[in-house]
Amino acid sequence: MRAGRLRYRADFQEVTEADDGYGGTTETWATVKTRSVAMRDLTGSEGIYAAKVAEGVNVELRMRHQDWVTSAHRILVAVGTATRTLHIDSVLDPDGRRKEIIALCKEQA
Repeated sequence: MRAGRLRYRADFQEVTEADDGYGGTTETWATVKTRSVAMRDLTGSEGIYAAKVAEGVNVELRMRHQDWVTSAHRILVAVGTATRTLHIDSVLDPDGRRKEIIALCKEQA
């Protein structure tokens, strides 16, 4: 995978439990790693294909192979001055060579 295509910085977050101060806990998101990714909105026939794989998938992220990326993570991607929040639906190794992975994601409104 060529580095020039990985133009977005993405914060990978997972759910953690934090003390709420009243003897209980509350779930929060904590950043565990930051990686460079290529991001592409799925449209047309690609969106239809992705929807067959998982309903509502509308964003594809490509990155160098990472064993730890799962659907339990959410991703914050900075795009200009905005931040897009994505939830991973599935993670694929397109050719099985462990060089890159594709994360099919749903964007949180």
